[in-house]
Amino acid sequence: EDIHITKRNMKLVAEGELDVVVYKKRYIHKNGKIIWGEVCVQPLKGAYGNIVAIIGTIIDITKRKEAEDLLKISEERWKFALEGAGDGVWDWNLISNKVFFSDSWKKMLGYEPHEISDSLDEWSRRVHPEDIQKCFHDINLHFDGKTDVYQNEHRMLCKDGTYKWILDRGKIVERTPDGKPLRIIGTHTDIDKQKRNIEELEKKNIFIQTILDNLPIGLAVNEFDS
Repeated sequence: EDIHITKRNMKLVAEGELDVVVYKKRYIHKNGKIIWGEVCVQPLKGAYGNIVAIIGTIIDITKRKEAEDLLKISEERWKFALEGAGDGVWDWNLISNKVFFSDSWKKMLGYEPHEISDSLDEWSRRVHPEDIQKCFHDINLHFDGKTDVYQNEHRMLCKDGTYKWILDRGKIVERTPDGKPLRIIGTHTDIDKQKRNIEELEKKNIFIQTILDNLPIGLAVNEFDS
């Protein structure tokens, strides 16, 4: 199944379209098992710049590929579990600045899967203007290693024009060789109902306190041991 990859890459190098090509392909080992190799192909040029040969190297990456596959399966199970619990999942690659937003993440804001792209702006431009600064402050605290996880409560603009309270949590799962954050995975939890209830309770408490403060009599409260 991989032979066409080799033919295509060999042709690109032979015709001088690429100076070097690195790709992965499968091989059948002597024992019959499938192994993975990382192939590097490049032209060997003569004195006048013409291509006289094509050289290549192959590195056995079977164990690395198996580890990557296991990690992918583990992440898919993790995301499936969170989706089943009703949480939205996001996966941010800080190098490409691309973000995977799960279908539940999009649905939470009233969108269909195709209506949200993989741009970080899909999230940041929907965060309430009063909340966005604190969001990035909390994210940077996590990036700097000052918190074990990123956590923030903020309002998100929904498709219908209303704002919804979201509990946003995430954690760095991969770093670059020099220790910089490379990838962070997190979740969105809808806490709008809880936040609205708290706000309503606070309003009632303020209303009651205002009445008590304006009564023409004094009140004393005694606490008795039960």
